[in-house]
Amino acid sequence: MLSLSRDFDPNQLFEHLDDERTAKSALGEILLAHADRINPNRLLGQLDHVSSKVRPLLYRVLDKLADSALLPDIIRRLDAKQPMVRAHLVQLLSRFDDPLSLQALIHALGDSNKAVRQAALSGLQKRKASQAVEAVCRLLGDPDLTVQAAAIETLTKIRAPDTVKYLVEVLQDESEYVRRAAVEVLNEIGDQNAVKDLLNALRDVDWWVKVRAADALGAIGGPKVFDAILTLIKDEDEFLRRTAVEILNTSKDPRALIASSRPCATKTGGCASVPWTPSPASATNAPCRTSSRCWRKTPRRAKW
Repeated sequence: MLSLSRDFDPNQLFEHLDDERTAKSALGEILLAHADRINPNRLLGQLDHVSSKVRPLLYRVLDKLADSALLPDIIRRLDAKQPMVRAHLVQLLSRFDDPLSLQALIHALGDSNKAVRQAALSGLQKRKASQAVEAVCRLLGDPDLTVQAAAIETLTKIRAPDTVKYLVEVLQDESEYVRRAAVEVLNEIGDQNAVKDLLNALRDVDWWVKVRAADALGAIGGPKVFDAILTLIKDEDEFLRRTAVEILNTSKDPRALIASSRPCATKTGGCASVPWTPSPASATNAPCRTSSRCWRKTPRRAKW
């Protein structure tokens, strides 16, 4: 009867939200039926004061009545005491495509609660907000690994052209986990502009950073990568020499066959350290038997 009646003020029902004698499901249906008559600010004010069992009912009503006119009030409530309230309000913000909600989502990336930060990342990813790339890059150093993973995914989905310049600082972080996160992003979105940073990452002390940087270079390919890789053939670092050979073995450039035919000398007894002289293999399509012994794994085929 109350769902159909228009002879009462539905806002008075808020007083019964935490009454144990009130059927919450029925109360929720009544509030939904009269959502157009609910005072939005009063509803927002209730979110921080009701129990966690009742709050989902209010979320349903809020989702139904929220519009652009309510946006300033939603943003003002982002300092709510309850983290899950803040998280839901941030999710709500992603429905609005305007500068006000965008700035609020970026601000929410600095929230103390990981659920709020994840909700903000999800909203920015949905909008493909390139304006937020700098702030999202900072979350690659988030102490929570789930947030860090969400930041990686967000950056790869946004694919902003200026992402690389914000990753430079991250690649120099003292934590290998943070540097790994940055290289994962470069592995997905790296282009010719990222070659210099990826080459520097090849000299990282962390093996995973090195491997993923090598994979990214192989995927990017092109003359710029090829010329840079050629210089690594004679590098003192054994890992760099082996990596260079692996990348060159995926290239169709005729110079690669000649370069990768050279024995890569190692101090640990890998390939024979002997003077190189041109062989028939370097002038034909025959595989390089010497360099094949240097492979650590099958590399991603280069795009060149």
